[in-house]
Amino acid sequence: MPALENTFLFAEPSLEYIAGFLDADGTIGVSKTKCSTTRTGVRYSLRLSLSNTSKEVLELIQNTLPKGRIIKLELKKPRKWKTNWQLGFSGLNAKEVLHKLMPYLVIKHPQAELALKFQDLLSTTPYTWVNNPLTKDAWEHREYYYQEIKRLKKSKKMKTSPSSPSLPYIAGFFDGDGCVMICRRHNKETSKRMIYDLFLTFTNRNKRFLKCLQHILGAGAITRRIFKNTKWNTSYMLVLASKKAEAILKKLLPYLIIKRSRAELGLDFQKTKKSRSHISNSEWLLMESYYKNMGQLNRRGDWNAIS
Repeated sequence: MPALENTFLFAEPSLEYIAGFLDADGTIGVSKTKCSTTRTGVRYSLRLSLSNTSKEVLELIQNTLPKGRIIKLELKKPRKWKTNWQLGFSGLNAKEVLHKLMPYLVIKHPQAELALKFQDLLSTTPYTWVNNPLTKDAWEHREYYYQEIKRLKKSKKMKTSPSSPSLPYIAGFFDGDGCVMICRRHNKETSKRMIYDLFLTFTNRNKRFLKCLQHILGAGAITRRIFKNTKWNTSYMLVLASKKAEAILKKLLPYLIIKRSRAELGLDFQKTKKSRSHISNSEWLLMESYYKNMGQLNRRGDWNAIS
């Protein structure tokens, strides 16, 4: 099985990769915080963040976009999940990053456009202190952008940009919101053996984006994810299996970072897998080892627990 630590021995990720990663695991927004030095008692500022359980990939992104700061996120409830990290940018630094990523963003392209307009607004009407406070119009403009970007985040019918995602972009998105799995099911011909298959999934709330991705990849089926918690937003999955999953992984492999070891394991599995339903005991044990190793890589526990 490929060593997990070798996953991050790569050059700095491209802007296209980072844009895909931001579309999957990032946030663009306007923060609204209490401030005693303004007449309205609040202060607005531009925020951009990328979150992941992999601190290493955020450090690689930080090398490309050096003005960000990485912090450790504390879970609200104690769970046996991997530690989560966040690379954050604010104000003019966030604006600079968005200018670089704008040509490649797809899902969050509308949010990025609004965010840049908001930052330009701050430049034309800067904050002043109590003796010379903001006018009512200036405050209302800030509140408009705050509410509008917030609305776009919750919108199920998010707009997408007309540009077609590239392979580095798709790899970045997949590292954020994708999954490589080896699934097993009972063999209908005999109950003594299981059948193992390679699966690849892309997950997002934007069904239109997944349809665009499906067209670019030329394969896959889109399904709706059902959550037990009714408060969670509806999301969709683009699912590819077996040989189609193998073909896509081969294309994405040169650009993957976080899920590279899983992609390599999946490709190795697919190469080793026998197409016939009746396999020997040694072959079955080999398939079972691939299944368990992939499950171990995909687990939500601490990285250090993975050998």
